[in-house]
Amino acid sequence: MTKYDLLLIPTGSFEQHGPLLGYDTDSLIAETITEKVSEYLKVSNIKLPCIPYGISKEHKDFYLNGSVQSLSYFNYIKDLFLSLIETSNPKLIALINGHGGNINILSAVSNDLNYDYKSKVVLFHIFNKQVNQKAEELFKLTDTHAGTVETSIYYFLKNIQKNEILSNPEYKKKITSGLQLFRTKELTTTGVINDSENVEIDTDKGKKLFNFIVQDLADKISEMLLKIETIHKEANG
Repeated sequence: MTKYDLLLIPTGSFEQHGPLLGYDTDSLIAETITEKVSEYLKVSNIKLPCIPYGISKEHKDFYLNGSVQSLSYFNYIKDLFLSLIETSNPKLIALINGHGGNINILSAVSNDLNYDYKSKVVLFHIFNKQVNQKAEELFKLTDTHAGTVETSIYYFLKNIQKNEILSNPEYKKKITSGLQLFRTKELTTTGVINDSENVEIDTDKGKKLFNFIVQDLADKISEMLLKIETIHKEANG
């Protein structure tokens, strides 16, 4: 049986994404990006199935919202990773996360495991600082949920060619970083939390941003794996 140095695990959610996107948006984006990252990497790796449910309490006022409690998610993820470490002993488990609501718990699991095991667990959030800067360059804005950026990537992945602008005053978020304090329905009736009342759907730009994300994450994971290997070598003399 092949021993893999690197396990790639996409994490997403099942939640409303306004009138333009599917419930599987975060999971689809995370899953597809992880597949491409796996192809880019020049180390032995395997992509595991996406964990398609996460912490989505902020969307609880919308129909068919699938969310789990934070403690339940923590215990589930930790148990899963413990079994993977025990049975495969990888150098790195890389989490490629597509849903912001998962970040705190995934980080907590990582912190809980990394000081006890040689295998390391590291969280790589898709929409990091560099990706948001690229989104600003392409679209002149970033969005919080189900707006211009996610919609353009999602339509690209679904092979739906579009270049149009949809306008609705309820697409624009009312306050900055509102989801840390308020439920989505308190910020918007549509479920879209965008930087503008205009949602631009441009699949060409969505493709460019998707490719940028893949390269960015592949580089970051490669750098992390090299750092882990270097520290292990130095520790062993």
